[in-house]
Amino acid sequence: MANFDITITNPKAFGLTSTGDAIQATVELDARQTVAGHFLILDHIDMDIVIMPKERKVVTFPKKNMNEHVYDAQNRLFHFLARRGVVERDSVQGGNVYGALEGVLAKSIDEAVDPLQLAIYSISRYMDKERPHFMFPKDFDDYLENEMTDPPPDESTALGKVPEEPRKGSMSSYARPFDLMYKLFEQQED
Repeated sequence: MANFDITITNPKAFGLTSTGDAIQATVELDARQTVAGHFLILDHIDMDIVIMPKERKVVTFPKKNMNEHVYDAQNRLFHFLARRGVVERDSVQGGNVYGALEGVLAKSIDEAVDPLQLAIYSISRYMDKERPHFMFPKDFDDYLENEMTDPPPDESTALGKVPEEPRKGSMSSYARPFDLMYKLFEQQED
């Protein structure tokens, strides 16, 4: 996890209270910086988010297969960023890679506001909001697996050792379907 220290000069725009001239916000993201200076944010289960500071772009790439869940997640991210003024709403478009969406970071009229820091902070807020939704299926699968492998005492029986028998159950594994038996019988008569 990478930690980013972000300076926010207008905290009221983000619902924060001011304690001085500048507020330091620390966000935790699974992020890396590439050789080219791009920031890869890998927290989301369906997509990777790339912030390109020199090109002033935010690009999202699907992690595995492109489907409606990935597109919906990308769409929610860009709506979230556009509503907060981080990305220009009319710049959101498909990228040159299959399944990628990109948007241009808005230019700041105030030199004290860094669009890169604003983008990282806003994506962190989006991830905090989105994380319970994409963690639910994994948590539910873990719950079901735990219920099957280690059930509570009131939902299980103590059978002890079950003796092995040469043949178990009421269904014979040697039984043939009726049609097949009839055809075999017909061939034997001729």
